[in-house]
Amino acid sequence: MWQKRRMTLTWKAGSWRRIRWKLVRMLYQAASAAVREARRHLASGAIAERARSITKAGEVLTELTGSLDHRCGGEISARLSELYGYMNSRLTEAHVPAERRAFGGKCSAC
Repeated sequence: MWQKRRMTLTWKAGSWRRIRWKLVRMLYQAASAAVREARRHLASGAIAERARSITKAGEVLTELTGSLDHRCGGEISARLSELYGYMNSRLTEAHVPAERRAFGGKCSAC
C-alpha cells in the first residue's frame, strides 16, 4: 500500500513541475504578445491601447519576478530577477512620450 501511495505522490510532484513550466512559458508568451501589441499600437498612434499593452507586459513581468525562488534558484534566480527588472525599466521608459524624453521630461505641449 505504501509503495502505491508513494508512486502517486511522485507522479503528482512531476506533474506539478511540468505544469509550472507550462505556466512560465505561457507568461513569457503573454509578455511577448503584449510588447508586440504595444509596438503595433505605437505605429498606429493608438496611445491608450499602447499604454494598456505596456501595462499588461509589466504585470506579467511582476508575476514572473514574484514566482522566483531565490533560495533554491541560486544564481539563475538572481540573474532572472535582474533581467526582469531591466525589462520593467524599459517598459517604464516606453510609457514616456519621446518628446518628453528629449527635453528631460518637459516639452511645450506637456
